Amino acid sequence: MFANEPDPTGTIDSIISYLMDYGHPFGPSVTTWEEFFKALNSVTIPGSTTLQGTNIQLASWKKFARIMRKFQSEDLFVDKGHEITDRSDLASDLFDNMNPNDVKVIDIAQLDPFMQGFVFGDVIQQVVERMSAKDKNTPDKIVIFVDELNKYASTDVPKSSPILRHLLDVAERGRALGIILFSVEQFRSAIHERVKGNCANSAYGRTNFVEVTKPDYQFFGNIYKNMMTRLAPGDYIISNPALRSLVSIKFPYPTFKSNN
Repeated sequence: MFANEPDPTGTIDSIISYLMDYGHPFGPSVTTWEEFFKALNSVTIPGSTTLQGTNIQLASWKKFARIMRKFQSEDLFVDKGHEITDRSDLASDLFDNMNPNDVKVIDIAQLDPFMQGFVFGDVIQQVVERMSAKDKNTPDKIVIFVDELNKYASTDVPKSSPILRHLLDVAERGRALGIILFSVEQFRSAIHERVKGNCANSAYGRTNFVEVTKPDYQFFGNIYKNMMTRLAPGDYIISNPALRSLVSIKFPYPTFKSNN
């Protein structure tokens, strides 16, 4: 929840530790989210004496409260759970009734960015846990397709991000677990080094001159760099350790779009 929030002084970590230690007024008697937010409001009132004796500044508590209220506004934390009439709606049933060659699509486009992170992280964690403890009903292989990987595994993502940790786990242990990560991103140079380092196959589409000047492309000849800036839709340059050189491929024009 707080992984992507800047916290150079570690005050958010201090507040979380304070809450976990049942610091006043967040004692064991606080058992509902309504009671929690009521207690949180009491400590953010200017001039409040509730937190006397602690080393956490009021400004830090206000920042923490703003983050929590952001999630509260999305009904993420509610005291009464939603009634589920169709078990297929549950994220925990991701593997229920999964058969070979099945495709499951989880659309998070309409969610806010911070909610997207919760869904994405939960799915990745479920896949890793299930493939780590295989049984007769576990698939042999699972391919995870991720669009815009820059959003979750870029060099700008904080190292403390739990989503980044899951993606690094998939990139580094995925082959042994039977998990294949298939991702698409605008700029390969912005992806975390450990993700790129464990990538077996790379397909390069059309990009710009700024991108091909990055260190990721320093071993490419000038001919290929120039090609990448002029590739047509459907044209790609493939890189694979089994190939002695880069290979140019072209996807055929979809027949259903043909006028003939």
